[in-house]
Amino acid sequence: MPHQFWKHQCPGGSPYQKASPRSCACGEPVVYAGWKNTAPEAMAWSQKFSGLRLVGPHRALQDRLFAGTHRQCDNCAGGGYFDAVGGLSFELCGVCDGAGYVSTISPEQRAELRSEVLAEFPSAGAPTDLPNPAFTGLVHDLGQHIIFAVPTQLNV
Repeated sequence: MPHQFWKHQCPGGSPYQKASPRSCACGEPVVYAGWKNTAPEAMAWSQKFSGLRLVGPHRALQDRLFAGTHRQCDNCAGGGYFDAVGGLSFELCGVCDGAGYVSTISPEQRAELRSEVLAEFPSAGAPTDLPNPAFTGLVHDLGQHIIFAVPTQLNV
């Protein structure tokens, strides 16, 4: 599930975002940056987009082939979400559905690039049929380097 983030830059340091509204140890205040994907959601979106595992010997080829195949979403400025209920919740961006980026190629072109990677690295495939990462429980299988969705509500 996405989290709220705050921007900060220590004097003389690089800017960064954190998931806490507390001031930095340097004493400088933080600035609210809105709702954003955490690492698991970002990994799930990457897997949904490419259909490839998150880690492995295929990554150099994947990174080369998929370079430039997506761009930051203009509607949400790459955040993926908008504040709702006075910042207590979020709404999905209607353009990118929460990914923060949009594809610059067709699904057919993405499938072709995926096939090129799989031709050289047959075990690099990963499921692309994940539900929207903003509304599901995600598990990172560290052994297989795949993100799986788990039910967020159990029928007991």
